[in-house]
Amino acid sequence: MSLCDGKARKVRKAIGLKLAEVKDIFEVHEFGFLIVDIASAAGGASTSSSSSSSDPHVIYPVEKGKRDPQQAELLDVLLRLRNVVASFGEMLEESTFPVFHITGDRNRFSCYAVGKLHLIFYSSIAEGDISMINEETEQKMREVCEQLQQVIVNTL
Repeated sequence: MSLCDGKARKVRKAIGLKLAEVKDIFEVHEFGFLIVDIASAAGGASTSSSSSSSDPHVIYPVEKGKRDPQQAELLDVLLRLRNVVASFGEMLEESTFPVFHITGDRNRFSCYAVGKLHLIFYSSIAEGDISMINEETEQKMREVCEQLQQVIVNTL
């Protein structure tokens, strides 16, 4: 699955419109968003041995001819983090975690399941505000993720 073919601009635009809705919910860092196929990364495909112009696990953003070397490192960290969350879930007898957040003093890392893919981003939080994300916020994000999944399914 790649956004480097002839439909790339149309697909990126459709995904970008959905991701703009996330920016209405969270104050997303300049780093922006990644939509990744963590399961593909877990399957053993190596980003360092890829001969393509883009990482095979990163679904969005991908720009033809550009490759971010930090993405491979980030994907390794995400895979390990997902495994830790899965192990934690097993301890709690939970089979899946469709969303998880890691909150620091001023930043929050968020990972949402979008079908078989994951939407990943960092957002800013007010200094000292370590409040949990409320149900209304999570409901809005569930709706955005469902719609984003439809955009991806219908365009890729």
